[in-house]
Amino acid sequence: MQGSGLSIALAAGMAVLFAASIGLSLAALAKPSETDARISVRQQKIRALEQVFQARTSPRLYPADAICRQRPDQAAAQLRTLITGQAQAAKLAVTAVEIGSDPQAPLGETLAPLRIQLTTQGAYDATLSLMATMARYRPMIFVDAVDLSSKTSSVSLKFSGHLYCAAET
Repeated sequence: MQGSGLSIALAAGMAVLFAASIGLSLAALAKPSETDARISVRQQKIRALEQVFQARTSPRLYPADAICRQRPDQAAAQLRTLITGQAQAAKLAVTAVEIGSDPQAPLGETLAPLRIQLTTQGAYDATLSLMATMARYRPMIFVDAVDLSSKTSSVSLKFSGHLYCAAET
């Protein structure tokens, strides 16, 4: 009986070794020798493509004065203060100034557009001065429409445009 237990253990051990050698042989057959090199090349291409994609969508690609680097709400408050201050100093009546996020202009995760709507009334020279101040403002204000109409002794300005902020700040 003792001999048969040893025989069984020996047979079981040989079966395990045989199964392990078959498994390793099949694994070697399933994975060609150049697989690691091919995988390495593919991973390098993927990394290169990821870098190209990030470069194309990065706000860092825009000129320094094209987009604001601060939070959109801070940029909106700063621009609103500048416009109303300049308009008051020039004795322009500001009937509307709206600066806020523009849900109509989604630009992905890289830029946050702020819509600017401005309506003023006052002297022609003062209105041009305000427009010049806005033209010099950095980051740039991109103009969508400007309507300047004469009202006998004054002009009315209706302005709409956008300011773009980096969304990742």
